[in-house]
Amino acid sequence: MSYPIPMTFDISRINDYLLRSVVNLFFGYGLFGVIPLIFSIICRNNKNINNLSRAETMSTLAFVFNIVITIGGVITWTLFIISISIYVASPNNLT
Repeated sequence: MSYPIPMTFDISRINDYLLRSVVNLFFGYGLFGVIPLIFSIICRNNKNINNLSRAETMSTLAFVFNIVITIGGVITWTLFIISISIYVASPNNLT
């Protein structure tokens, strides 16, 4: 009788994206940047207690929210810089 060989799972392939989440605290204006940070911390905690399926889910959520917050932050900062430069270049500004 043959027994199935248990599959080993490499926990190091689950990334928690914690550094990127900390950077997004500045891009996402704090409030929105906290969302991926929370998912990253939950992912890291689940990796430590070997809850790998939940860690993978939190890793995916942290990744997706990091991308959304980064894109939103870049667009917002770009619009802010453009609006300030238009205001400064305007001859009718109140200086």
